[in-house]
Amino acid sequence: MMKKTSKFQIGRLWKGKRQPLSVRKKRSIKLKELWLSGKWKPWNKGRKLSERHRGKLKASNILAYRSRNLRKKVGKAVRKAFLNAGVREKIDRSVTRYYREHPHARKERAERVTRYFKSHPLAFKRFLKAGKNPLKRHLRTKSGVLVRSDGERKIADWLFSRKINAEYESMTIFLDGFLCTPDFWLPEHKIYIEFYGGYPGSWKKKVIKNKLYKKFKIPVIRITPSELEYLDREFGQLKRK
Repeated sequence: MMKKTSKFQIGRLWKGKRQPLSVRKKRSIKLKELWLSGKWKPWNKGRKLSERHRGKLKASNILAYRSRNLRKKVGKAVRKAFLNAGVREKIDRSVTRYYREHPHARKERAERVTRYFKSHPLAFKRFLKAGKNPLKRHLRTKSGVLVRSDGERKIADWLFSRKINAEYESMTIFLDGFLCTPDFWLPEHKIYIEFYGGYPGSWKKKVIKNKLYKKFKIPVIRITPSELEYLDREFGQLKRK
């Protein structure tokens, strides 16, 4: 008589075979229901992994990503997902909800990133080369550069039409423990441009950045959404250079 398989030992039942799509969907729905009801939790929640376990996971990840085809496949899948506006909106909502429920998470993450970059200079150089969150750059400017918002695109197009050399998110600076990446750097004028969007998180960053720029006497032109229609006036000093 065949031994009955537990519903949580589904891996043994399908070992060596691919689960049908209908089975995967049912299992996914059931796990979500258990998760939301609090009846199912990750086995390692609240536990610290041993050095040996972390080493095995790291070795496994390195071995898996040694395959160039696998890296390309993952990269294509991520890029395809981010081209979908619905997916980007869903991710933004989930991230916003997480940070609202965990008010100290953003600060803790920023401190963690800062510590990591200070102790890993090569990783910081790669970060400067690629910029921050490169996958979120989805709007193309007249110069061919990808930016994140309509406001940044308007600024980039204005600079390009006036033949002003501008580098987008090319520099990141440490200021009092904060990582600041100005939107534009104008090497010929030795000045930064910051565009502050209209959502609440942007205004909070604006206050912090403005204090830091003033404290360290960093030359910055600040642009808000209401000033986008008057860029000739706001950038008047650039034309005189």
